[in-house]
This record gives sequence, C-alpha cells and structure tokens, in this order.
Amino acid sequence: MRKTIATFCIAGMLLGCTSCGTKQPETTQQTVQVTLTEIHTAVKDAYGETYLPEMAYEAEPFASIFGIGSDLYEEFIAEGPMMSAHVDTFVAVKAKEGKAEEVEQILQTYQDNLLNNSLQYPMNLGKVEGAKLYRNGDYVFYFILGGYPDDVDEIDSKKAKEMNQIGVDAIEELLGKAD
Repeated sequence: MRKTIATFCIAGMLLGCTSCGTKQPETTQQTVQVTLTEIHTAVKDAYGETYLPEMAYEAEPFASIFGIGSDLYEEFIAEGPMMSAHVDTFVAVKAKEGKAEEVEQILQTYQDNLLNNSLQYPMNLGKVEGAKLYRNGDYVFYFILGGYPDDVDEIDSKKAKEMNQIGVDAIEELLGKAD
C-alpha cells in the first residue's frame, strides 16, 4: 500500500513539474508579411491583358527617372512602357522605416512634373491626370494602369481613376486594409 501511494505521489510530482514551464498564450496573432513580388503579381492578375508595363527598371534608372535613391527603400519594383506612346507605369516601394512619407512626396513631385512639364500624346493625357499615388504603411505605390479600352479613343481622368482603383483594390486585399 505504501509503495502504491509513493508511486502515485512521485507520478503526481513529475506531472506537476512538467506543467510548470512557460505557458503559451491561447491565441497568437501572426503578422502577415507580403512581399512586393506578391503585390506585383496580384496587381498584374487583376488587370490581366490590360496590364501594359513591360520594361523593368533597375536601381540606377529607377533613381534617375523617379528620384528615389536606395537610401529610402528596402526594395522596389518598377515597370514602365517599352514604347514612348504609352504611359502605363507601375511603381511599388517598400520604404525604409520612417521614409515612406518622403518617398510619397518624391512620387508626388514626379507626378506633378509629368502633368506640368512633359508633353503627352492626347490619348494619354487623361491617364496621366488620373494616375494613382497610394500609400499603405511603409508601402508606397504609383501607377498609371488599365491599358486602352477598345471602345474609346481617349481616356478621361475619371475613367483613368476608375481603372487605377483596380490596382488599389488588389493591393488592399493583400495588405488587409480598406482605404
């Protein structure tokens, strides 16, 4: 009888000791990490055949064209048209911590210069006017997307804004934030 009681006491002590470790929280919240490549793919998929940017920009041309140096970003993806007659552009920047506002301001300056200081084909003017500059945390996006619908000769800025909203919606779906 003593041996049985002693065995149960020892088993109870061992069981008690094993449950004394660090208790795990009942629910753990994971931060969803989304890469620019995933965002880029989602945007391209959302537009399908009307996604026209074909030429990827490397770091040096990216800095030269848009004015964003490597000191401001962790990574970027930028594509533009291969033909100068088109303006469709996609820029996605994961800014370094504390630099997103500066990147946004630089892209706003780029947009202002594009509107005020460059000559545009008449068919592109509405698309340039309807360009989208969008920021979500440390992610900053600039795009003119949506191709050229067959049923119109020129795209007005209202239609361009509607077409660019497709990109915003694809981005927000991945990043989980409504505008």
